[in-house]
Amino acid sequence: MYTTVRESQGAIDASARLAREQRERARLAGDGDRAAAVGALVPLLVDQVMAEAGVVEPAVAAKAVEQARGDVSRAVSLLRSWVSCLPREGTATAGWDEIEVERRITPAFSEPAGGQFLGASLDYAPRLLDLGEPARADGPADDQTGSPADGADGPDGEGLGREGLGGMEPGGEESGGGAAAANGDPLALPRATSRLEERDLIAAAEPTEPVDVTRRSSAAGAGRGAFAQFLSRAETGALTALAYTAVREGPKQADPTVVELRAGLLPVTVAHPRTGGPVLVGSVPVTTCELVLYHVQVDSTGEHTDSRFTLGYGATAGRVERRAISAAMLDARVTRAAASEPGTARPPSDDAEWLITALDGQEATGFVEHLKLAHHVSFASDLDRVRAVGAVGTRADGGSDAAGNAPSGPPADPLTDEPADASTDQPTPRGE
Repeated sequence: MYTTVRESQGAIDASARLAREQRERARLAGDGDRAAAVGALVPLLVDQVMAEAGVVEPAVAAKAVEQARGDVSRAVSLLRSWVSCLPREGTATAGWDEIEVERRITPAFSEPAGGQFLGASLDYAPRLLDLGEPARADGPADDQTGSPADGADGPDGEGLGREGLGGMEPGGEESGGGAAAANGDPLALPRATSRLEERDLIAAAEPTEPVDVTRRSSAAGAGRGAFAQFLSRAETGALTALAYTAVREGPKQADPTVVELRAGLLPVTVAHPRTGGPVLVGSVPVTTCELVLYHVQVDSTGEHTDSRFTLGYGATAGRVERRAISAAMLDARVTRAAASEPGTARPPSDDAEWLITALDGQEATGFVEHLKLAHHVSFASDLDRVRAVGAVGTRADGGSDAAGNAPSGPPADPLTDEPADASTDQPTPRGE
């Protein structure tokens, strides 16, 4: 375990305790309601379904999980089908800086400006199965707040401290006991990557404009904005596996580092239909990740063309954080590949169009599961072809069968094994 983690044991314990108490409160609130009980017992599963469906409606997502008996893919299909029947009232754009932060960690920096907030998380708790009865939350809700990871009291972690970054540690101010200012307003936390950008250590990328891929036939060729939204709705297992493959298939210089991960509530504001003024209609639970990829760009002659970091950004609904991290990793790989010379060979994890095909969980699941349906007609056609090719091969071998006996009479029909019409060598089509 990293040094900075070991020396923040108090914050780690509070983070795990907060996660357990939140689960218990949700369980008690869901007594008597099966869908609410599902959301209380497996909140991250509900978050995953909402993220893959691209629909943030926890109660309906929990109902879909219950109806699908825990089958995530089927629950996603149910949720997408449900929302497709709803009227489309309007659109809104929200920025990352508007997130009301509940959790913020910066693996690249031990003391970021504004501090770190572990929030409710079991990341640092031992992964040991507890077979006992769940503990009930008896304490008041006001005391159930996470503590920030205080990196100022201990030495910097190996590879995480100021000395490892050439004095570039952003901030280092002491943070309060939660992700809120003294007046109760959400903290305005600067991006941890801002100092890297100020020193021109992040390579420039194409401008990104929001694109709604649900209004397009495909996200392919629609730019980085469409690709980013597609990643936010991608199938979780495939997204994680391909991000891991992207790390394993590359050289050592392609090692990624998560600079900042944020989780919280993102307010959604729309224009009032009559006055045109902004109206807050709700908040969406989101997780965002900014990640840098170290890889020196080399041209066809072997000369270094760009030694700066490549920035990847990932976002997802809910709190399944590996989704945001994996999306940021693949975004960085595709962004880096786009800066390479035309014609350069790319692995699959660097090809946006290939990723769009591979990460479409609903399309992949639909194809695989349709194989369970009746295929006797197409299989009969395949059987015709196999037997016809076998008959042609037997005649080409000199007209003898596997035992060496010469055939007598016209060749057999490949489907019925009955003698075929002597006037033709073609099998009789089935069903004609």
